[in-house]
Amino acid sequence: MQFGFGTVSYNSGSITGLSFTTKYYVYCDDPGTQGGAVTYYATTNFSKLAASTWRRYVGTITTPSNGGGGTIPSDPWCVAAGSWLREGRLVDHCETGNLIDCWDTGDEDTHLRPIIGGVGTEPEIPCVLLTMSSGAQVVCSRETPVTDRAGQVYEAQHCQGIELGVMHEDEPLSWEAVEQVECAGLLTVYKISVGGKSYAAGIDPHHRVITHNGMQKP
Repeated sequence: MQFGFGTVSYNSGSITGLSFTTKYYVYCDDPGTQGGAVTYYATTNFSKLAASTWRRYVGTITTPSNGGGGTIPSDPWCVAAGSWLREGRLVDHCETGNLIDCWDTGDEDTHLRPIIGGVGTEPEIPCVLLTMSSGAQVVCSRETPVTDRAGQVYEAQHCQGIELGVMHEDEPLSWEAVEQVECAGLLTVYKISVGGKSYAAGIDPHHRVITHNGMQKP
């Protein structure tokens, strides 16, 4: 996990005794942000994720049916409904072939690239609000991958202090630190593909943050 003061690592763990075909939010408690060995818990009550100062959300899982396969994390769905991808283009109204501003590791600036493979939606996904040093903001799922200039990938919920690309109107791509990561609640999110690239989105179409689509980079 990335914090403003640096990174903290956690050991793996397991949870047993869950119900079949049920959506759970997985978390741990880590007083003092020590990392290492912690106990992991699963709850169906989203509000429990904010019930302790030292509580750390891990991810969302849906258990299989009785006799079904294994339990795996849900896909890291991307930006929330109401996000602007370009001026005049909300993510809610995007379609395959629409051009949006994209970026990939090593690029000096953004470039236009078409959406491919359709646009998916998923309701009630835990989301965060990222606020950059300039005030630019984006709302996305907690597990949305975000990429720094060197190509290192972080989950949005763990990217405080990381520098991300930001697009301001009529200005070249700039790099700014994530100043705040705040809970935005359960929201509908959209998953779009631009071929493994990152793309710009934000609350304000003139000030957008570079986030990543669902395919994790190496």
